[in-house]
Amino acid sequence: TYVSDDEDDDDDDEADETASETTHTVLSTEEKKSDISAPARAQPGTTYSSSVNDLFYSNESNDAFMNGPSKQEFDDSKGLDLYESALQLYRSKDYEEARKTFAAAIHMTKEPPRGKTSIDLALMREYHGDALVRLGEYEEADLSYKKAVDLYQRGDKDVHDESMARIMMKKGDAQVHTTGGSGMHKAKLYYNVSLRLWGKILEEERRNEDVMDLRLCHVSYNYAILNSKQQNFEVAETTFQEIITIHEKYTTDGDEDLEVIEVMEFAARANNCLGNIKFK
Repeated sequence: TYVSDDEDDDDDDEADETASETTHTVLSTEEKKSDISAPARAQPGTTYSSSVNDLFYSNESNDAFMNGPSKQEFDDSKGLDLYESALQLYRSKDYEEARKTFAAAIHMTKEPPRGKTSIDLALMREYHGDALVRLGEYEEADLSYKKAVDLYQRGDKDVHDESMARIMMKKGDAQVHTTGGSGMHKAKLYYNVSLRLWGKILEEERRNEDVMDLRLCHVSYNYAILNSKQQNFEVAETTFQEIITIHEKYTTDGDEDLEVIEVMEFAARANNCLGNIKFK
């Protein structure tokens, strides 16, 4: 899912909507294709009333939902519907209701057997964490992210890289806002892992002769943002400029294709980031 990430808070929020405890563990993860659409691509689902959300969320702690219900209460199909509904609430910036509905989706979804993964459930936990971040509940968000990381890490090698890159950036952002002297130190550790993974992904996409411009902009933007967060400003500037250059070839075409529009959005954000870097 997910990103993230400009130098000021507004751009951080925008990219987040666009996302290891040890480096070697993160680099050994894998992912199967999920039945859930990532938030940027998910189709509208059933909208559940707040009374239904309250039925699941009640006044219990988040952990009650993160651990799942009794066996006979699981309904993965309903969990997916709740997830889609939560995405709608999240996009409409109703973060409290989104948080409740993501929690309800988790509550209804069966935990995979030991050693197995569920990317559907990992996405639910990840975006439940995103809603908590929007509400300023950073420590609870970090717990949700940790549960998502555990699911992403189960499986074979390398396929999970992008999911892990995305969520490590989010974990770093959450740590920046936590109290205590260790927050920034932990944030830098998470950012380093995310930067390494985005760099690996970007190298692979640059070698891919069939890579789409939008895909290249997406990966490049996240790589540039991580470099900026780690104060590698020269690399960040160069990468942001590459995004702008990709966009420039569309400017005289008059093409209103969705991909072109999204490339334009990446270019606008890259240009804004360049301005922030030069201002600093």
